[in-house]
This record gives sequence, C-alpha cells and structure tokens, in this order.
Amino acid sequence: MLPQETRGSNAPTSELLAKQTLALHAAEKFVYEALPTGDHSIRVLDLHPGTPDDPIACDLRCIDLTSISTTYEALSYTWDSGQSIPVKCSNAAIFVKSNLFNALWVLRRRKKVRILWADAICINQDDLHERAQQVKIMHLVYRKAASVRVWLGVTPLQQDVTRTTIAQRTFRLIKQVNALLKPEFDGMSRGSLDTRIRDKLRKICSTDRTPNPKLRLVSSLFERRPWFKRVWVQQEVGLADTAIVSWGLSAIPWSDMVAFVLFISVASKFEPSIREFGLQTLIPLACLKHIWSLYNPNTSWLREQPALLSLTKDLDPLADVYFLKLLNVSRDLLATDKHDHIYALLTHPICRRFLGPVEIESINIDYSAPVEHLFLQLAKAILRRTRSLVLLSFVEQHDRGKYTWVPRWDQNHTVPIIRFFIDGTTNFDASKWQKQYFQRQIPEYEPNIKDDSLHVQSIVLGDVDKVYQIPDFAEYSDVQSPLPSSFRDLWNSVRHATSLCPLEIQWRNFIMSLTCGTVGTHRGSRRIWRVLQVRAYAFAKTRCAFDDGELKELFNPLAIPDTFDIERACHAFIDDTKNNTGRKLFRAHQGFVGLVPWTAHPNDLCCVLVGAPVPFLVRRTGTLQYRLLGECYVNGVMEGEVVAKFERGEFSMQSMEIV
Repeated sequence: MLPQETRGSNAPTSELLAKQTLALHAAEKFVYEALPTGDHSIRVLDLHPGTPDDPIACDLRCIDLTSISTTYEALSYTWDSGQSIPVKCSNAAIFVKSNLFNALWVLRRRKKVRILWADAICINQDDLHERAQQVKIMHLVYRKAASVRVWLGVTPLQQDVTRTTIAQRTFRLIKQVNALLKPEFDGMSRGSLDTRIRDKLRKICSTDRTPNPKLRLVSSLFERRPWFKRVWVQQEVGLADTAIVSWGLSAIPWSDMVAFVLFISVASKFEPSIREFGLQTLIPLACLKHIWSLYNPNTSWLREQPALLSLTKDLDPLADVYFLKLLNVSRDLLATDKHDHIYALLTHPICRRFLGPVEIESINIDYSAPVEHLFLQLAKAILRRTRSLVLLSFVEQHDRGKYTWVPRWDQNHTVPIIRFFIDGTTNFDASKWQKQYFQRQIPEYEPNIKDDSLHVQSIVLGDVDKVYQIPDFAEYSDVQSPLPSSFRDLWNSVRHATSLCPLEIQWRNFIMSLTCGTVGTHRGSRRIWRVLQVRAYAFAKTRCAFDDGELKELFNPLAIPDTFDIERACHAFIDDTKNNTGRKLFRAHQGFVGLVPWTAHPNDLCCVLVGAPVPFLVRRTGTLQYRLLGECYVNGVMEGEVVAKFERGEFSMQSMEIV
C-alpha cells in the first residue's frame, strides 16, 4: 500500500526533535554485538509504532538471509552531513543523521511494528571488517527484501491554490504523462507520434500562460534530490522485486518514474518544446539504459512497465565493453566513500558475467586500503579479461594518480571518449587488434603488466610540434551575432603549417579532426566525408565569411542539392564538433594534424599502442618510461592503416613502459 498524505506536516517538528534528544541525553551509546558467524547474517530494524508526536524507538535483531523467515523492507536513501539525532534502540542511544530520522518518522506505523533494513543502523559503521563483509552480500539484502523503499527526503512545504504539495503535483504529472504516452510507445519507437497526442502532451504539461512549466517539477526533482546521483542506488533499485518511492508523505511506484523518463525522452524527439528541460539527458535515463534494466529483467519491477522490458532487448550485456560502460556511467554518481564506485557494482550481473567469480574474488573489499590500489586491482582484472587496451580510453586527462594508465572511476569523465562516443560502437581499430592481426602474427606483442606498470609495443606516429586552441563552436550558433574569426584563423594557421600537403588533403584532415570523423553516431572516414563536407560548406559559407574564391577552392567540386537547408546543415556541423570537447588541435613535426588531450605539450609522442582501438598521447619520463595522457584522433590512422605501413617497413615497433 502507498501511504496517503493525512498528516498536517511532512517532517518531524522541532518539538519532537527536542523531546527525542532530551529523553536520551543520559542514555548510553548503543553497543553492537558481533554478527553470528556465517556469510549471510544481517541485522534488521524493528521500528516501534507510534504517533507523529512520539519519539522514535526501535530494536535490532539478526536474521540469516539463506533461511529467511522474516519479511522486511530495505531502505534506499542518501546519507547527509546534517545533525546527528539520537534514536532509542534497546534502551540505548544510536545516532542517525536527519535524513534517515525523517524517513523513520514518515514510515513508522501507528499500531504495528515495521521491519526495515537501513545500512547506517543495521551495519556497525565503525567496524571496517563488518562493513566489508556486509558489502559482499549487499545484493542479497536488496534481492531478498519484500520491497525496496526509496526515500527522497521531506517535501518542500509550498502549496498551490489547490492546497497540494510539490510532491503530489509532481507524481500526478508523471502518472498523467505515462497514461498518455504508454499506448504510443511502440509508435514513438518506430519514429512517429500523432499530432493529437502531441497536443494533449502540451496541454498536460502547460498552464494558461507558459508552455510546459510543469515539466520543471520533474526536472527539479531529478536535479535537486541527491538520491538520483548516488552510486549505490543502482544496485538497490536494480535488484528490487518491487520498489516504491516516498517523497515526504507522497509515494509512487518506482517503475512509474522510470517509465516517465523513458517516455518523455522519446517524445522530446517529436516535441521540441520539451527539449529545453533537458529531460532526455537526465542521469536516470543513462542509468536505465546501462544499469537498472540489466539486473533482473524477468523478475523485477520492470515487469510493471512492458516498455522498460522492451528496452533491454536493444542491449548487448555480453559485449566485452559493456562493463566499462557501466563503470563510466557511474563515474557521474556520488559515493560517500570513493571505494564504493567499484564495490557498488561488483554484484551487478554484467560485472559478474564479465569478470567471472575468480577475478571478482581477487578484488579485496577493504575500505582501509588506498583507493588507488583498488582501481589498480580492477584495471589488472579488466586487462586480463579483455587482453586489449580498450581500458585506456577511460583515462581522463586530469587523472594525476600514481598509475597513469589506470582510470580513476571516482572522477567525472568530462571529455567524450573517441573509442565509444554515444552509442558504444565504433569502426576505429587503429592497431587492428579487433581483427586479431598481431595476435596471429606476433603474439608476444600482447600487452602485459609487470610491477604495476603497463608494458606495451607501440608504433610512434610522430611528436607534437605545436598545439592550437579549438574555438567554442557554440559561439557560431546564432547567425545574427557578430561572428568570431577564430575558426578561420585556426584553419589558416594549420594550412600554413602543413603547406607541403595538397590543399584538399589539408582541408579534409582539418575537418575530420574537428569532428573526430563523426556524423551523429556514425563514423568511419570512407562513409561520412561527403556528409561532413556538405555540412562544413554550410558552416564556412554562413559563419566564417569565406569569400567565393575561397569556397570554390575548398569545395570544388561539390554538388549542393536544390533543396539544401543550409542553416540546418550548419547546426549539424556544430553538433558534430562536440566530440572535440576538452581537446586541442595539433601539428606533428612529421606534418600531419589531429586531436590531442588539452594537456599536450610540444615533444609529446602520438602513437598507436598494440591492443588499442585509437592512438594515444604519451609523455616521456625516463628511458622507455612514459605517462599516458589520453586518446588522440589522427585521420588516416584510425582504421589500422599504420599497421600496413609497419608491414612495409615504413614504421618500426618500440617497447614502452607506461607507469
């Protein structure tokens, strides 16, 4: 049953907090008894009944998950740094933060004990050994729970003229949109949405004065409620058989919220007025696609919404790269302890399938160990599993850890990954590793680890001569604004620096580098150059003040269709350049140009590492020792062309130790 808003307040009063503190000011601090021996013992919380004005009281007892006879609800919530409030537990005082205290107050029944599991109380947080042991079985805690109760916090007190709270209005909107779009999902997935439905959607989301303002209720919920950004919630709701979201005294099935994110993100493709709210880029949608929907698609809350089940059919959980995508999505999420960016995912089915039980057991759960050692353990396991260097694409340029080849999974990845881009597929295979060239021809070239350093073979393409700042292409969005000259200046600088190269090749390498050889989600230099050339023409003609002579020189011959929408093509080109975010254009001493990490310096080496799908930039630190800086894009190298040149003796192989 979902709770109804029947109380006058949605949070404990200051009088209750004072009463709670006064009643326990002389009480002894609660002392945890050790859990029974065995790998599946947990504590549950018996929350005593009471009225809203009664102090919170509870008891703790142990149960065995393998022979469970107790039905309990697992609480999913965020830890906060607010005041500590005493709770009576077996005649002693146990201290909890305000967010958990508020959840207990809302969820407490009036006349019946409620059995809950909440990690801050049910796990002795001062015992690192117990914490590690409980983390290992966390997936069972949520999987065995009768339901998972998501607690978003208390509701803001603002009410509209109808005397409804923000939570009530938000949840009502979610249900209205779902009821409208659920029958239309198949059609939207095939690329159509009836005009009548679009009109109804606008009416639901709008007021008399403003279009779609009600959507701000939902976007604010996702943006401002910290629960949606927690790394542990991926497992907590993903494993749930049933999940209910509580926000103050209002509640809604979790599947309704996820379905709303899916429906509205698909509908935004047909209704431009929705896009400004950014709902299609929300973290919950990324988590839905890459994390939640892959836990228990046949036995979880996904069954409540068939559209969510249909989404899982488009995923490839068996792909070797999928666990890396799982880790990458979780980088943007928050964790109280940095170790949890890994520990929270170890029980995910994709992780267990990808790494296997032996590799998972090799990753010690130890909160006292430096987090860098944990990331190193995981990197070694991934390298053994993939036998490739695809892992290196996830190294961020600001990583300054002890091991430069090991991704820092606790830091946001702000630079688009050349290897994956948007949809996770790529045509790039700079070292022909996917085609198993070196595995068959020279197996000893396989990368390996010695003394925590990565030992690889590499083909050095050249060293950096000069780097150029790439303009912010967003400045070119409005044709009415004074147009900056930075793009034209950049082209002229590169053109003069590579004057020995034919103009046609200079221009092609320049444009392909700025877009990472990509049109939308499609890439591969042979297929997309014609499209890019047309888009670049639109950009050059409308935004860069090239005269007719220059346009003819750069784009002759180029057939422009009569129905050509030059402004649309221009904005498409601007969108394609988003892949160069966080990078600079560079010229090598050898004459070629490309993209390098923003940290690049003259004399850094651009090279193709055997086992890597794209070139990388490295910096020499000693004899044959290098630091990894990040991915590169070099047109004419991305599809393994340099390997053929290596076969002809035009390039040599060099051993590298990446520290």
